[in-house]
Amino acid sequence: MVEIITRNLTLKIVALVLAGLFWFHVVTEKEYNHEFEVPFVFQGISDGLILTTPPPERIHVRLSGTGKELLGYIFKKPALIYQTAIDERGIYPVELTSEDLYFDDNIQAEVVDVIEPRELKFRIENVREKVVDVIPKVDITPALGYVKLGELEVQPDTVKVSGPQRVVRYLRSVSTRELKFDDVKKNIDENIRLEVADTLFITPESTTVNIFQRIVPIVEKRFGPLAIETYNTKLFDSTLIYPDSIYLQIEGPRGLIDSLEINNFSAIINFRGLEAGSTLVMPDVVVPDGYKLIETDPNSVIVKAYKSENTGN
Repeated sequence: MVEIITRNLTLKIVALVLAGLFWFHVVTEKEYNHEFEVPFVFQGISDGLILTTPPPERIHVRLSGTGKELLGYIFKKPALIYQTAIDERGIYPVELTSEDLYFDDNIQAEVVDVIEPRELKFRIENVREKVVDVIPKVDITPALGYVKLGELEVQPDTVKVSGPQRVVRYLRSVSTRELKFDDVKKNIDENIRLEVADTLFITPESTTVNIFQRIVPIVEKRFGPLAIETYNTKLFDSTLIYPDSIYLQIEGPRGLIDSLEINNFSAIINFRGLEAGSTLVMPDVVVPDGYKLIETDPNSVIVKAYKSENTGN
C-alpha cells in the first residue's frame, strides 16, 4: 500500500500543485462584490488654506472586481482619494459617490457604492504662520547634596507654527509635554516633544526642542577674614568690637564657589537698637544669591558701647 502511494511521488506532487494553481486561477478570475472599510483622503486644497473639519479616517464602500483585483486591494490596502479644487475659505458640502473616488496605487478594483458616510461637510480656512515662544513644562528636583546651576535652557526657545488664521492670531506660545525629574545627580539633556492641542489644527515647524539643565554637587569653602562694617556708631561716645573680622563657611555650587572673593560678602553690626554696655552680637552676614552661610568663626563678637554720664544734660 505504501509503495503504491510513494510511486512517482514527485510527479503526483507536481500534478497536485498544478491542479491547485488552476483552481486558484479559475476562482480568482470570477467577478465579486465585497464591502470594505477603506482609508479615506481628501485632496485638492490650495496652498494657503487648511482643512479644519477632520475628514473620516475610513469610509465604508462596496468594491467590485475579480478575485485577483480584490486580493490586490487587500494586500496593498491603499486609501480612496476624493479630489477637489478649492482655492478660497468657506464651508463646502460634499456628496460622496462612487464616481468621485479612486485609488492611486494601480488598484483595478472599482468602487460601485458608497455605504457610509454619503454626505460630508468641510470647513476650509486661511492659513497663517507665526513665531511663538516655547514654554517648558519641566520640574527638576536635584538629589540631596546637589543643586541646579543656572536657568533651564531651551533650544530653540521659539518655534514657527502654522494653522487657522483665527487661532494663530491670538497664539503667544506653545508648551512642551510635562516632564518630572527627581533625585537628579547629573546634567539633564533631553529632547522633549511639543504639545499642541489637536483641536486647534496648529502645526509646529519642529515637533521637539532640547532642554538642558546643569546639575552640580554642593561644596563648602572657607572665606576670610571679613572685616565687620559698623553703622550708627555716633549714637555712642565710644564703641568697640572684638574681633573686628570673622571667617565664613559658605555652601554653594561646585565650579562657581571658587570664583567668589571676600568682597562678595559683607558682615554688619548696626549700633541702632543696642544698649550701652558690653554684649555679644552676631553680625548680619550678607551672601550672594545661590549661596548659603553655614557658620561664622567666631559665631559672635564682643560689642562695647558707652555714653558719657553728662550726655543729654
